[in-house]
Formats: sequence, C-alpha cells, structure tokens
Amino acid sequence: MSNADDLFRTRSVAEPDHWQNPITAMKQARNTIILLAILLATAAAQAVDRITIDQLHRKMQRREKIIIIDARDGNAYIGSTVRIPGAIHLTLREIELRLHEIPRGLEIIVYCT
Repeated sequence: MSNADDLFRTRSVAEPDHWQNPITAMKQARNTIILLAILLATAAAQAVDRITIDQLHRKMQRREKIIIIDARDGNAYIGSTVRIPGAIHLTLREIELRLHEIPRGLEIIVYCT
C-alpha cells in the first residue's frame, strides 16, 4: 500500500466517512452543488410569473426558442394521455441529475400536476 493509500485510509473519528475516498467526496460535493442550483432556480422561479396554456401555445406557434420540461412522475405521467408536443420528460430527480444538460440562455417552462 502506498503513502497516498494510507492518507485516505487513516482518519480521525471526527472526519466523515466520505473522506475515505476522494471520488466519493467529489460526487457528494457535485450532488450538493446541483441541489443548491435547483434550490436557487426554484427560489428564482417563484419571482417569475406563471404562464397560461394559451401563452405557451402562442410561444409555440411563434416558434420561440423555449425548452418545455414535463416534470410529472409515476402515474401522473404514465396514466395521462395529455402531452405537450416537444416537451422533454424529466422527473424532478432526473432534472437534478441532468441539470448540466439543460441549455442556458433559453426560456425554460416546467410543468407538472
């Protein structure tokens, strides 16, 4: 075992378990940052007015560059025949995991039940 291995295996009682493995620590830090980004986006969204289905329909007719995310999960999505054309189905958990894939600079419209 190398000295680097010893460094990550030796820890005091006060250190959290994730310090045993730097990869795990980085993944946890990434997940925390993503969750913080979602919380900040949620807080910002509360300051943004909601749009009606008619307003969304007009945006779609004008071919505005928007991203529509259907955030329904479980039976709310599977049991429904209602779909907005072009919407991307991502549950809230998937949004958290794939936040880095959502383009910046476009209006994002999220809907759920």
